[in-house]
Amino acid sequence: MTSIIDILRCPVTTGNLHLDGASLVSGANGENSYPLVDGIPVLLPEKVSTSSSIIEYYDNFGWEAASDGKSKESVHALDKRETSYRYTRRCISRLAKYFSNGGDYLLDLGSGAIPHEELLSYHTNFKKRVCVDLSITALKQAREKLDDRGEYVVADATNLPFKDGVFDAVTCNHVLYQIPAKFQRAATLEIWRVLKPGGIAIVVYRWPSSAIQARLGRLAQELRLKGPEAAMPLVSAGVPSRDSDEPQPREWFEKQEWPFKYTYDCFRLVDNEFMKKYVPDGWIGQLFLTLLFSGQCVMSEASGRWGAFPVFVLRKP
Repeated sequence: MTSIIDILRCPVTTGNLHLDGASLVSGANGENSYPLVDGIPVLLPEKVSTSSSIIEYYDNFGWEAASDGKSKESVHALDKRETSYRYTRRCISRLAKYFSNGGDYLLDLGSGAIPHEELLSYHTNFKKRVCVDLSITALKQAREKLDDRGEYVVADATNLPFKDGVFDAVTCNHVLYQIPAKFQRAATLEIWRVLKPGGIAIVVYRWPSSAIQARLGRLAQELRLKGPEAAMPLVSAGVPSRDSDEPQPREWFEKQEWPFKYTYDCFRLVDNEFMKKYVPDGWIGQLFLTLLFSGQCVMSEASGRWGAFPVFVLRKP
């Protein structure tokens, strides 16, 4: 905790913070005080951008362990069959190249419990991985995996309690589109604000629709490819309801007047529902997903523009 106090700031006043017993406080008279819960600072303003139903979903269900030890969110949302999950893991590992330069601090914004082993490679060349999430349940699980290589902060993505330009790199995976649409620009600008000059931010997003995925679906139907099950809504699978994600179309993102330039890459061409519906087990499914992975590697920018999950690559001069 003490190692990152110098880069923290009050989310209300933006002033410095200092330890006072079991709290972090700002101001000479401690006008704003923030608790440490099991050693994790909870640096939240009075109101947060993410809906309470999403916070409760992850705290009370999503990050709980299922019978196989994985999070319940992973069990219900991911296609965990060997063939499909191998594709997802390759997609995660592929993005590690962006963090090879390393540095002092890697910000993992919306880290959750760091649910995939491949994500651990991202901080190899950094002194510390700073995990930020609204779920303290998730951060406690992340701490079990990182131990002293990590720092942990409960914070809101639209009001990060960090000083300007303190992170060498930022990874933000599947977070922004879960924030209400009216706050997504603010969260993106916060990523840019806390990034150091010369730093890089890798933001994995989801388009509301994908031209490439739609065409692949038609191709799969023509080839009579079938997965083990059609996609089922989360509620019908016995999962608590929560507010829906609010992914914005590519046109919205490109019309914004950003203070930065960016390029596209691709995390994954198709989503889990597609794989459950169309990707069979065995060598046929493996060949199909291998071809998809090769295609998104060769045509990464086009795949990011038109595939299911784009990656925004932000480089700060």
